[in-house]
Amino acid sequence: MYQISNFTDNDDVKIISRLGAFQVIEYQRDLSITPSSAVTAFYSAQMNVKKRQLVCDLSQSPVTIQAGAMQWMLGNVNATTGIKGPAA
Repeated sequence: MYQISNFTDNDDVKIISRLGAFQVIEYQRDLSITPSSAVTAFYSAQMNVKKRQLVCDLSQSPVTIQAGAMQWMLGNVNATTGIKGPAA
């Protein structure tokens, strides 16, 4: 079993919605900006535009997603292609 600390339990992340295995989190401050994205981050903060992210807890139920949709994963995660085999 894995335990993740300081992800949703800090003052920069707020859980704004929760349903089943899904949580929508909202970052109160963006701490991952680079010098090239600083202007966009500044004006986004002035307009109260915040990044949101969907978190799926796979221990509660299985989830099917599209290819390339995962940002990061932890634990025993299995991937399938959905290909059944050659057609006869």
